[in-house]
Amino acid sequence: MDRVSGPIDFRDTQAAADYFGVTPRTISNWIRYGVPEIPKRLWLLRTGQDSNWKGIRFGDGELWLPDGTHQNVNQILMGPYWVRQSITETQRCTNLEARLRQAQAVTVASNECASFDKIARKVAGYT
Repeated sequence: MDRVSGPIDFRDTQAAADYFGVTPRTISNWIRYGVPEIPKRLWLLRTGQDSNWKGIRFGDGELWLPDGTHQNVNQILMGPYWVRQSITETQRCTNLEARLRQAQAVTVASNECASFDKIARKVAGYT
């Protein structure tokens, strides 16, 4: 597991252990040997020290964005699903458009051949 150097000031080892769902000894080891990346990021986010998340907060079981909008966990989890659906639909439409262009090209070629055939018949005196 990647470790982040430098201790985090948890102030209360038991509270930090409860927060992360680990033992106080684990917290002591993190302070001594380095905190894993994910708990460190979570702590910085929770304490408002992560500048990448400025204005973003958790409250009432939802993620609140700086513009006042918010999403619950189901909306967040469904995000990748809708992205995949959108990509799939875009690919499907692109394939249909390509097939339509091919069909139109065949129709145009067929019409041009029919027109050429009529002209050739007239020139040859068949009509």
